[in-house]
Amino acid sequence: MRLTRLASNLCLCATLAACATGLPDSRQTISPAARNAPYPNLEPLDQLLARANTGSSIEGDTEALAARVASLKARATALTGRSVVDGADRLRLQQAGARNATRLGR
Repeated sequence: MRLTRLASNLCLCATLAACATGLPDSRQTISPAARNAPYPNLEPLDQLLARANTGSSIEGDTEALAARVASLKARATALTGRSVVDGADRLRLQQAGARNATRLGR
């Protein structure tokens, strides 16, 4: 029983290994620019954290976003109930609709 299981597992591994022959070479998937790029500089973690904490402006971003939301809500309130199309355009559209309705026989 053990020998049969070992043989079937070995056969499965060989079959899976044979399937991998059509895969592209990983060295060919890297662009020449990426291959020739310099390695990034390694810096101590405490310096990175200090730099990240000093540039934080979440409060300022939140205030700017809240002001923008208020402005958009005010514009939406001002547009509520108003027609987007003025009288002359409305008449022109109604006349065009009537012409098309007579062409289609409605």
